Amino acid sequence: RAADRRDTLGQVIDANNIALVGYSMGGFGALATAGMDYDPASGVFKQLPAEAQAAIFDSQTKGKSVAAKIKAVVALPPFGGRPESRAWTAASLAQSQKPMLVIGGSDDDIVDMKNGISWIFEQMTAKSRHMLVFQNARHNVGGNPPPPEANDDFSTREYFAEPVWRAER
Repeated sequence: RAADRRDTLGQVIDANNIALVGYSMGGFGALATAGMDYDPASGVFKQLPAEAQAAIFDSQTKGKSVAAKIKAVVALPPFGGRPESRAWTAASLAQSQKPMLVIGGSDDDIVDMKNGISWIFEQMTAKSRHMLVFQNARHNVGGNPPPPEANDDFSTREYFAEPVWRAER
């Protein structure tokens, strides 16, 4: 899009300075798009039909030229680090030399700070990597503020507005 002079959005894209930001499964995808190859032996992929597995691993190979253009990654509590859903090997994560910012909550009950997010971060040996941990935060950063439809039900509202992630805080 950046090469198309008629594309309004393309005109604000600097194709030489691309960063990725992803939340949860989006963090999982951002890490992969930036060149961290999935582990073919991972149980995450073994659940998929053979054709889907082949397509995923084929897309990694074909995506190397895109990965080379990515300059930095911000992964908000990324999926794929918990032992039972580990998507990468330590060696794959260690290969990245891109600046990384990994953000998570100390009490993340979905992707697990201690055994998931921290494990991903600890395996990275990027030249510049940082981790930001929100104390007492869980996983649900999305939907902040909650949609108006959630206002009448406390548990739904709290799902969307996990207290520590709240913008006003």
